[in-house]
Amino acid sequence: MSVAITGWTTLNAWGLGREAFADALSRRRVPPVSGIEVKGMPGVAPYPFLKADLSAVKEYFPPRALRRVDPFGKMAMLLAAALLKDKPPAEREPLGLIVATAFGSFSTNMEFLETIFAGGFATASPMVFTSTVHNSAMAASAIHFGLRGPAITVSMFEHSVPGALMLAEAWLESGFCKELLLIAADDFPSLAAYYHARVGDTPDVERFETLHAEGGAAFMLGTTGPLVLRRGEGETPAVLRPCAHAYGRTYLAPAFDLAAACLALEGGWKPDAPFDREQGVMLEFPGWPRRLLKRRA
Repeated sequence: MSVAITGWTTLNAWGLGREAFADALSRRRVPPVSGIEVKGMPGVAPYPFLKADLSAVKEYFPPRALRRVDPFGKMAMLLAAALLKDKPPAEREPLGLIVATAFGSFSTNMEFLETIFAGGFATASPMVFTSTVHNSAMAASAIHFGLRGPAITVSMFEHSVPGALMLAEAWLESGFCKELLLIAADDFPSLAAYYHARVGDTPDVERFETLHAEGGAAFMLGTTGPLVLRRGEGETPAVLRPCAHAYGRTYLAPAFDLAAACLALEGGWKPDAPFDREQGVMLEFPGWPRRLLKRRA
């Protein structure tokens, strides 16, 4: 079974879309490095990380549409909007939806618990509570865009993206849906910053591959399309090297590397390693059989 990629986009500290991702891959633009205050560790400087640039949200959504959506949900919805903007409602309705995430709503869960700790259950925020489950981003995206096909959230840390891709293959092969939207998104929780600061894990702000990062990527998948992803046993194309300098440290690295392979095959970026667009690119992700990404003949 092969899976076709009919559209894709990314979101990270460089911004939303292919052009921003090409800038990051080619090292043409340096994004700002943000910092998280490390609570409980006085005297410790803000922990540096790459914060996702959500400025494009205002281009796709009126303020009221995202009033109850947390940053994790906004990332997922922004990625979805970039791929669904040209699809009429009738074509959106049957789409399947898979959201891959490592942390999910963890940040919002911690925020909700803080409101309880501050003043008891009577002060717990109902606004925050609405986004305290991992399915919140999936639900918000499905409702806003009118997606009525099968929908699920996959959360397995470094296996989240490979697991979501395997599930997508199964859905398409079985005819569960004819086309689906796969979104990979994560924020960087302040509690994670606390942990890394506590164990002495200090990133080098001059090397983006050492900085924890927010953001994600999205793919429109089907059975026919310009790029085909299939099992690569016996094939010998070059294996795409990880491109962490263009997205930072994240459990969603496979999604960004798949996007980089798509961009390379489309001619928007040339990898440093030997690369033949006709042979395609071999991808190796944790817990996932080798896959070959090629342009359809």
